[in-house]
Amino acid sequence: MHIANRVLTLPQNKFERIDDKIAKLLKSGAKDLINLGKGNPDGRTPDFIIDALHQSVEIKENQGYTAFSGKQSALKAIAKFYLDNYQVELDPETEIIAVHGAVVGLVATINSLIDPGQKVVVSDPYYPTYEAATHLAEGDFTPIKVAAENNFLLKVDEIPADTDLLLLNYPSNPTGAIAPKKYFSDIITAAQSDNFSVVHDFAYSNIGFEAQQCSFLQASGAKEVGVEIFSTSKVYNMAGWRFGFVAGNAEIIAAIKRYHAQYYSMIFGAVSDAAVSALLSNQAFPKQQLELYRKRLNIYQAGFEKLGVEMNVPKGALYVWQPVPKGYTSEEFADLLLSEAHVAVMPGNFFGEGGEGYIRLSLMVSDDEIAAAMHRFAAKDLFKAKSLA
Repeated sequence: MHIANRVLTLPQNKFERIDDKIAKLLKSGAKDLINLGKGNPDGRTPDFIIDALHQSVEIKENQGYTAFSGKQSALKAIAKFYLDNYQVELDPETEIIAVHGAVVGLVATINSLIDPGQKVVVSDPYYPTYEAATHLAEGDFTPIKVAAENNFLLKVDEIPADTDLLLLNYPSNPTGAIAPKKYFSDIITAAQSDNFSVVHDFAYSNIGFEAQQCSFLQASGAKEVGVEIFSTSKVYNMAGWRFGFVAGNAEIIAAIKRYHAQYYSMIFGAVSDAAVSALLSNQAFPKQQLELYRKRLNIYQAGFEKLGVEMNVPKGALYVWQPVPKGYTSEEFADLLLSEAHVAVMPGNFFGEGGEGYIRLSLMVSDDEIAAAMHRFAAKDLFKAKSLA
């Protein structure tokens, strides 16, 4: 039997390795695991969104196929959401497509823009799906390491002149970096000069601890060079509902629509209606969530202070991107925390070579779990440098 080479050569889903290690620990009899590695919101979807779903299931038009690019009501709601929240005007007909979550949007967008051998540039560390999606498009995946000293921002003058597509992600998973509007403007100038497209992954749009991240589309000229991908998963605790959208350049959106109509299906109408209720709400829930995550960030800070360890405080997103003690690799230290404290974290190297030397800890777990994990680290003095004796 022949298996397609594009599948056989797909990068391994490194998150499966953590799942395997956790399963092995639980099989050994451990009952006290704390998982700080997950990226799944721990709270429930707001009642008003659930109620909207219940009501919409009864509507006859939602009991059949919907439009490939999204229900008109959803596209109009997205346009209003961007106008109200980012002062960005979008044409619902030509500048927006609704998709089954941000990952579908990423894969569809990359495959719509890249021919085999074309160069896709990302800052390193990066969200692993970027590499897999580029691989499926047979593109040339080109990560460029970024440094904490530069706020984990890719320097514009380091973008290769032969770039075909630049992938951005702010607030950043995993680093927590936020990009100022001026940075987006400089990116746009470079894209216009070197003729490359820009895709901004805006999955953590509402999580800014010092200031809120602006939309890429707010920068002058953004719609001339690129698109933005938005997900309801983190903003409204709708992970698993699978509703997102791509917005921006009309030519790119038209290409995505053509690709999407062949490779993906429609969003269930009732889910679409529920997402509309979220987008057109007063946005009190995202603000409430921000305060919840800010409180959890404070718990981490207090815990690291007790450890006598300087914490790398994120500016946004939902993770702490923490350097590992001297003498350890990322995965060695993650394994130590799992075996000694029964606390799972994500090794930084899972997010590219630029992530080596870090671990990622989630804010999407309960206050009590974070506090308990930090107590275990302190009790066993695990954040000290590795003894070379």
